[in-house]
Amino acid sequence: MKKIRDFKAYILWKLRLSKWLIFIALIVIVPICILLTPITSTAVTRPDSATFDKFQGTIRVFPGGDTSLSKTPKKHPKLTNSPAPDILFVAKTPSGSSPKSWAHLKLWAKSRLVDPVVQAGTDDTDTEYTFPCKLNKPGSAVIGWGLQQQSPRRCEFISVGHPAFQKSYLRNSYLAEKAMTKLNKENAQKILEKLKEVNINYSVAESAILEWIGDSDLRYYNIVIECLNILQNQRLKNGGADLDKIFYYYKDILGVEELPQNPQINQESLREAIRRGYNNKNGTDDSFENILENVASIESQVQVSPTEDLTLIYAHNLDNNMAIDVLVGAVTIQAADNSEISVGAGSRYIYFGNGTQGSTSVIGISNLVNQEPVQIFLNGSNWSEDITPLINAFNQQVSQTSEPSSSR
Repeated sequence: MKKIRDFKAYILWKLRLSKWLIFIALIVIVPICILLTPITSTAVTRPDSATFDKFQGTIRVFPGGDTSLSKTPKKHPKLTNSPAPDILFVAKTPSGSSPKSWAHLKLWAKSRLVDPVVQAGTDDTDTEYTFPCKLNKPGSAVIGWGLQQQSPRRCEFISVGHPAFQKSYLRNSYLAEKAMTKLNKENAQKILEKLKEVNINYSVAESAILEWIGDSDLRYYNIVIECLNILQNQRLKNGGADLDKIFYYYKDILGVEELPQNPQINQESLREAIRRGYNNKNGTDDSFENILENVASIESQVQVSPTEDLTLIYAHNLDNNMAIDVLVGAVTIQAADNSEISVGAGSRYIYFGNGTQGSTSVIGISNLVNQEPVQIFLNGSNWSEDITPLINAFNQQVSQTSEPSSSR
């Protein structure tokens, strides 16, 4: 009996010992395994840069979105979002004119080429694309996904702005001279209309204001454009301010009797000049923040997300409405009212800027693909060799698609 009891005790001791050994092994081995296991993440990171593939026409980059620092692609070949997102500007090309202005972008994440590839322009209105994933105002952009079909997309969605609500006031002198053609009276009149939208008027004769704005040295023109940049989608309350008084206070703050030719505008001083002009007209002493009110408007953009590995869209201005044509694959569009709409190849989505979800219609692949910006995008000679396989895949998919599809 004693031997049996000793044997049972021995077995219990062995079991306890085994448990302790397993416990010690887990403590020692598991952390080592964790350390040796490669760290992977499924989190989607945004592109950290974009480079120009090919381009032509009038192209400018605004580093950090600052329109006073206009650069050519050769002088600013890489777009980033540090310290603020760069903006790519593609000048309009009227129908029948040449050369067409367009720019092809390749996006990168940690030195790796990632989706999507982007064509900004060409169109009969200006195009602005904010790095990495936003089309500020159509213009037009052709955007294709399909480079990394097995990895997370780096632009899960593209934000597209409605042209009627996207205000862009470029004060770069080069663009001003090109676009305004010596700032004739007709163009200066249009600027006055923009000023009235933000409740900036004038207390002197209109002819005097037009003469100041139309001065070829751009001294007062730059101030006007910067006023619009500062206010953006806001306007002055009550009686607003007079432009001639803003001119006066701005020079007074700078301590000069006359502005130098084509001056760099000091935004802080101009904000103060607007504030003083407002208080002078309204008999108040309000801060700058308290003299503003939001312009009544609706959500001005939609988000477009590809739902198939190979997807190609064309976003453009159609009769001052936002149109998104799906040429390959399918997308989900989160509309202004936060509803989601599925749009398949061969269909067009239009947002009218009225706060609704917009509408879709079947146009047909052949009709969509024949549009000039799409043809420029699908021309493999307009891309470098590392992109042409994707362009070939789009062309093959387009040619094979005989019947359009649409779903909601």
